[in-house]
Amino acid sequence: MGLHRKPLIVFVQMNAVVCAVTVSTANAGPTPWDDMIRGAGGGELVVDQQPHNFGGTASDTAFQTNEFLPPTWQLAADDFIFNSAPIQYMRFWGFYALNQAPSIPESFSVKIYQDEAAGSGPGISVFHETIMPLRSVTGRTILYPAAPLEYVFESELPLAFNGVPGQKYWLEISQIGDVDSLFAWEYSISANHQSCILSPFTSGWTIDRADLAFQLLTAPEPWSGLLAGSLLFVFCIRRSGRR
Repeated sequence: MGLHRKPLIVFVQMNAVVCAVTVSTANAGPTPWDDMIRGAGGGELVVDQQPHNFGGTASDTAFQTNEFLPPTWQLAADDFIFNSAPIQYMRFWGFYALNQAPSIPESFSVKIYQDEAAGSGPGISVFHETIMPLRSVTGRTILYPAAPLEYVFESELPLAFNGVPGQKYWLEISQIGDVDSLFAWEYSISANHQSCILSPFTSGWTIDRADLAFQLLTAPEPWSGLLAGSLLFVFCIRRSGRR
């Protein structure tokens, strides 16, 4: 199902002919997708790596590349610089190989690692939470066989992450244990050009020259929750008055 590069499972863009055919349905050129959904949740945008629908890399704790092989796994992580704002909300973009999305809401593992002293990838894990994010179709497709749908996932984190300002960290996002689907974390148009992959075929984390698509945000603004509560209160009062 996936293409093996160094035995890693990655999803890469097709050749120029396929791109030319598909680009009309996939919206050519970078589109600021965060502008479409900004305000749906979360506060101030801290890290912004926009999606690039030319492919992605598997980040899934259990999947099968075909029915004749046993289940395997692969993890992906991308680096970011922490500023002084606590992170409590996140978005990320991805797709499912052969367009086989899970029929039920899936869980994702979110880990943050310190940077290795030698700068060779993720080091010690300093944050780990499990989330069940909201999954929405963006309307784009991925330039990959079967033209899988692009999804945006978003969730508030159970606990805020507070790092050391100016320090580099690595974010890992992986689907947990749904062997019937293969989640791929989508590539980004960011110019950072570095992520890492870990699988049974690698000796530790391996540097991959591609960024991954995600956003990290501060906690949701307090007024948004107050506004929603106020509207609900007014609605209930009006219904009570009508009775």
